[in-house]
Amino acid sequence: MKHLKLSLIPLGVILAFSGCTHVVNVPQIPELIVPEDGAVFEAEPPTFIWTSDSLFLADAYIIIILKDSLRSEDTLVYETLEDTTYTMPQDIFNSADSGTYCWVAVVHWIDGNVETTAHGDPRTFVIKKPEEPQGLDLDTTYFPFGLGYEWCYESNNGGVYDTFTVEVTDSSWIADTLVFQLIGSFYGISNPVEIWDNQVTVFDELIDVVPQACTLINEPLKFYVISYRSDILWITVYYPWGEDPDGFAECWTTHERGIGARKQERTNWSGGGPVSGFTYTLLTMTTPEGQRYP
Repeated sequence: MKHLKLSLIPLGVILAFSGCTHVVNVPQIPELIVPEDGAVFEAEPPTFIWTSDSLFLADAYIIIILKDSLRSEDTLVYETLEDTTYTMPQDIFNSADSGTYCWVAVVHWIDGNVETTAHGDPRTFVIKKPEEPQGLDLDTTYFPFGLGYEWCYESNNGGVYDTFTVEVTDSSWIADTLVFQLIGSFYGISNPVEIWDNQVTVFDELIDVVPQACTLINEPLKFYVISYRSDILWITVYYPWGEDPDGFAECWTTHERGIGARKQERTNWSGGGPVSGFTYTLLTMTTPEGQRYP
């Protein structure tokens, strides 16, 4: 933040020249409209609006945003404007620490050779950013998401082969959720990937990023199985499928620690045998540093 000594002249300025008294014409002091005093912002930067001078004496307005109070020397924003609205840029909001901030709209005008500023009572607002998960390094889990990761897969859909890639293009905090935007998608994992409270959704079940081996039965005939084989995490789900009363879908995904999804498959069963399905097999994984697997 910049360091600024704020010195503003209050309304009603009277100056003396050569023994004469000169009364300066003054515009109306801005009244702050939004945000309301004490408003909290977690993900989206605030927009500030104040009243304009109906006497048309104002030459400009200055919005000043400081950490804690007007007595602070830590200035987040000092912007001269012709308008009476200001939206904090996203990069400034992202760089700001969590905490209480004070803001005020200052009217600036020139009367002859006299340049003056004035303002009313300030307001406060709060920037409250979610804390990052403590003690969790996604790069070492079975879901190593991060900006710049890329996976290339071979798909087999009924004997028709192709390749596709999945790439993380953006990561951000939205409220208390860590969100990863993808190009392409993994089977069974939503796009964007959302990690909240160290949990992720796989096949419509919210599980820990490092899940415990278990078997869940949430609905009639629906089984959700989490198991481990060496350093590979297996997640499998079975549920009814098709018109055959004995038909079911078997869906599974395997994840290697630090690599991510290695193989994903779905098989639809009817009449006692498989009738359709697909398989995705990992060919390569590339880290943001350019390292490739295998």
